[in-house]
Amino acid sequence: MKNPKLVLSLIFLTLTLFGATLYAGDDDTKKLKGDNIQIEVDGISCPFCAYGLEKKLKALDSIDQLDIDLNEGLIKITLKKGKEISQKDVKEKVAEAGFTLRKLIVDGKEYEINEQESDSK
Repeated sequence: MKNPKLVLSLIFLTLTLFGATLYAGDDDTKKLKGDNIQIEVDGISCPFCAYGLEKKLKALDSIDQLDIDLNEGLIKITLKKGKEISQKDVKEKVAEAGFTLRKLIVDGKEYEINEQESDSK
């Protein structure tokens, strides 16, 4: 080995990139299943807005029912029996409708929202 510092730097860089790649997709792709799913969305202010978001979310085949509270910006989701949903799918549909996902809560457990991905769409 001619340059041990270079070898150690390459090993560190490889481990750092590999670890970041593993962490980046962890919460987004994880399938979520629960009886009480709630999302908090910024930007919903009128029934027309709510209808647009409802159409986008109901396009996901796992969603059975939605209850949208305009005043709170809160959407309660009921999944079809035996179905699951991913945070990534929810974030994408909310962004497609022109809104920003702020919170995702499943059976009382709040999932962290990656602000960069959520705001960049």
